[in-house]
Amino acid sequence: MWGPLYLTVLVLAGALTWGFAIREEAVVFTSAFASVLWAFLALVAEVSVADGGAVVDVTVGPIRWVWAGFALVSMIALVGAITGVYPDVTPEKDYSEVP
Repeated sequence: MWGPLYLTVLVLAGALTWGFAIREEAVVFTSAFASVLWAFLALVAEVSVADGGAVVDVTVGPIRWVWAGFALVSMIALVGAITGVYPDVTPEKDYSEVP
């Protein structure tokens, strides 16, 4: 895989994970898309980078296990969003009205 494309997919997966984990917006879409991207990154074994006019293949290494973990978390969030468990949509109390 080409190096800049790998970094672009990594940034996009991180942004989508931020979207469903922190912002809790469009959870079904963002968690589904993020899980696919994280799984793709977990399966990529080598990244090709340019070094002085030559193309060098760099092994991704054990960080692939972290990407696989993020993929599993994203898939769990997707299942939770489809079943209605995640995110919690319980109305919160407005504590400014408490005497």
